[in-house]
Amino acid sequence: MAVVPTPLATALGLRTDPDDRVLDGRGEPVAGRYACGNDAHSIMASEYPGAGCQLGAGPTFGYFAARS
Repeated sequence: MAVVPTPLATALGLRTDPDDRVLDGRGEPVAGRYACGNDAHSIMASEYPGAGCQLGAGPTFGYFAARS
C-alpha cells in the first residue's frame, strides 16, 4: 500500500472579523453568521502545521464568537 502525505482539512475557510462574524465580499459582517475552527480562515494562513493545530484556535475563537 502506498503512503503519501495529504492535507487533512481546509486552511482557507470563511473570512471573519475579530468577533468571528463571517464577512461578505465587501468585508461587512453577515448578520447572525459566525465561523471558527476549520470553517474559518486559518490564523496560520494557508499552512497546516500538523495534526491538532486547530484544537487551540477552534475553542478560543468560538469563545470570542459566543461573547459577541
